Amino acid sequence: MTFRYVLNEAPTEILFALKSSERVTLINAFRAITDNPQRRPDFILRQSGERDLQVAKIGVWHITYWVDHFAAEVRIHDVRRADRKWLL
Repeated sequence: MTFRYVLNEAPTEILFALKSSERVTLINAFRAITDNPQRRPDFILRQSGERDLQVAKIGVWHITYWVDHFAAEVRIHDVRRADRKWLL
């Protein structure tokens, strides 16, 4: 089954604000997740009463997402530059 990625509003705005080379790098990171949606996340954000979000650190990015297996989509929830302060 081929998965595709779907961006929420916040990651879309970040993507449009990047330089072309950074944009390509980030899109390639999205594709890396969709190529292997079963990949083990670097960590999981547990949300009370809501769906748990997976976080992948790819290059300089933390990509927060969840996999919708029924729709064959990877839902990109948030994107941030990997910054130790963000994790604390």
